[in-house]
Amino acid sequence: MSRTTILGLALAASLALNVVQWRNAARSDPSSGAARRSEPSVDRAPTPPRLRPANSAPITQPAPTAQQLGTCSELLAACGAQITALHELYAQYLPPHKQFARGSRNEEGEAAVSAILDAIFTGESPAYDLECRADVCRVEIVSRQSDDRADLMRHLQDTDLWGDLVRGRSFRAGKPSVDPVSGEALFSQTVHLRLTDVEAVDGMNVLSDLLDAFYNSGSRAQCFAEHPDEGTLSVRLDVGTEEAAGRIRVYAGGDLAAKPGGRCLIATLETLAGQTPLPPQVSGAVRFVTIEAPP
Repeated sequence: MSRTTILGLALAASLALNVVQWRNAARSDPSSGAARRSEPSVDRAPTPPRLRPANSAPITQPAPTAQQLGTCSELLAACGAQITALHELYAQYLPPHKQFARGSRNEEGEAAVSAILDAIFTGESPAYDLECRADVCRVEIVSRQSDDRADLMRHLQDTDLWGDLVRGRSFRAGKPSVDPVSGEALFSQTVHLRLTDVEAVDGMNVLSDLLDAFYNSGSRAQCFAEHPDEGTLSVRLDVGTEEAAGRIRVYAGGDLAAKPGGRCLIATLETLAGQTPLPPQVSGAVRFVTIEAPP
């Protein structure tokens, strides 16, 4: 082997040894480019800054005073009373069958309605079953094909027959069936009767009394003396309605409503409405009135 060949082999071996050492060093050094290429890249969320030192005392709120607690209790009690009043008002606008389901037994209503039904249902058929709850009575009727159902309906809808006892009625037909003994066709029907609440105060009378108090108070002349604005104020008063929610509501419009004189009149009406005592039960009423300025 020639001297040139030996030197070439030695050079190649030295170069191979250097490559191996360089690769080993790259694997052990995480800052090297080779190490970075061998590891998969992972997106890490930035570390959130500390709002306060870890060893600091926790932040506490001062304890409420007795006056603050008393105010909160009063507000909660007022909200609870308003929610109860809204629930009672909402119940007045439920469908008859839902009002019936929510009500308690009304034996006096059953006696009054039964006296009229007995005059209508004189024979064995058709037959009825009656139950009254609160101011709604449910009458379940079963009639045969041979019965005069048209005449029965005329009697149930006869306002002269019911008089002031009933203020509304609804009818719902049931599913037809067959008499298991005679094989005759049977027809069922459910009637809900809304009884007139004799204890309810007429809402229109309540609104009339409010307007009488307004006109007799001298507020129109006083408001005009302080604010001599001219125009027309259109007012709507509500009581016993869903919008009124257990109180008298005042709605106002017209060219005088945006002027100081009109705002004075509206404030007076709202004050009188808030001071007007409402009975536990009042029928719904809406009253429109036009107020001219000067008076």
